[in-house]
Amino acid sequence: MLVGGASRAANSETPPIEEKKGHPRPLIAVPRPEEWTEIAGLATKTEVLRYLAAQGRSSYEKIRTWRATYRLTYRGPVSPDLARPPRTPGPTRSAPSGIVCERELLVDFVIDQGRNAIYRDARPLNVAFRDAATGEPLDMPWLSVSAERTVVTPTEHLEFRFWPEVSLAGTQPQEKRKKTPSKLTAYRNPREMVPVWYGGSSDPRKLFGYSGFPIWEDLEMDIAVLSGEHGARMKSHWERNCRLCQAQRPEGTWFQRESVSRTGAGEVLIQRATFSPSQNHLPVEWVILRGARPGDFEKKVQHYMCWTYKQTAGVYVPSRVEEMNCVGLVGNGHEWKYELVSCQLNDLVEPGQFTWAGMDLPEGTVVMDRVDNVAYVWQGGKLNKLSSLAEGANGRGWTRWLRWVLAGLTLAALAAIGLVAWRRRPPRGETPGR
Repeated sequence: MLVGGASRAANSETPPIEEKKGHPRPLIAVPRPEEWTEIAGLATKTEVLRYLAAQGRSSYEKIRTWRATYRLTYRGPVSPDLARPPRTPGPTRSAPSGIVCERELLVDFVIDQGRNAIYRDARPLNVAFRDAATGEPLDMPWLSVSAERTVVTPTEHLEFRFWPEVSLAGTQPQEKRKKTPSKLTAYRNPREMVPVWYGGSSDPRKLFGYSGFPIWEDLEMDIAVLSGEHGARMKSHWERNCRLCQAQRPEGTWFQRESVSRTGAGEVLIQRATFSPSQNHLPVEWVILRGARPGDFEKKVQHYMCWTYKQTAGVYVPSRVEEMNCVGLVGNGHEWKYELVSCQLNDLVEPGQFTWAGMDLPEGTVVMDRVDNVAYVWQGGKLNKLSSLAEGANGRGWTRWLRWVLAGLTLAALAAIGLVAWRRRPPRGETPGR
């Protein structure tokens, strides 16, 4: 976590993020640089870090079950492979050099912390593809957006995708865009296929953390370093390259943790987290800045997150979160916005919620088990085993290739027979049988 070295003077030269044009802004106003004063004394710093870690951990650990809905908005570049139009008869179409996808989803989820299980139903509401340079909507009928229901537990990864009617920007009629599979298919995947950070960007548990860690784990690591658990060298490094500040406001005392490091190329990285008293001293802003030298941070925001919270049943739950992961200059990366729609905490959740029965599969859905290599069909509220994977694939997979191979062998045999007959024909002018 603390790598490299830079002088503490670099911290004081960092400009405030909210003053940079085009950069993201926090959802609530944070103190200005001149309002912050560094906290002195090792014991005081440790006490503040322990308090901030306890605020985050205690709030999160009060959640036993969590049933809620978030509105998730995503904006990011489209892969060049997907942006390239498929080959079709007629004039060749070319795609713009940069394409941006904008998606709005509604994510219903149920979490049981005791079982470490999550159910999600992510439904797209609006989708648009735009020219990154002009912002004009693009017609890309070869792309489609699926809805998905997933269950992730310590031993299972269940997935069901389908293609609903959604609003797509462009000129093609919606019915020409929709890709409807011949059969609705669900999958039981190997557990290692689950994305990092629980289950990807639609997993709300990730909103309680940053930098790939829950909030409190980052702070508890600081406490361990300052207590000498990782050696005198790490402790000395933290004291040289990290600082803990406070700012007094009418609503209470704000805290800010800032660290400085260097990349292998010698560039300066500054990581800053700000904690607000009005939000139970949970983080309201987290940012990573990158510059070639101290003070050179123009358009160099690498990663940015900001939060507001809503208190429900004594727990501070993220109510609005904005995140930006930049590639190069600001605006060329990925952006996520989360908005809490509804929330229920610590209600009874039946264990069946995290099984096929809890996924509300349509009757007749084929279930492909990629772990045990078995196929089922969902009928009568249960899985009924099919005779083979080929039957479950509905003519797809190896049976499709087998048909092509048999057809090819048949054509080859007919060609061979024709060739032999042609070679054995009598010479021209010669009467057969003589």
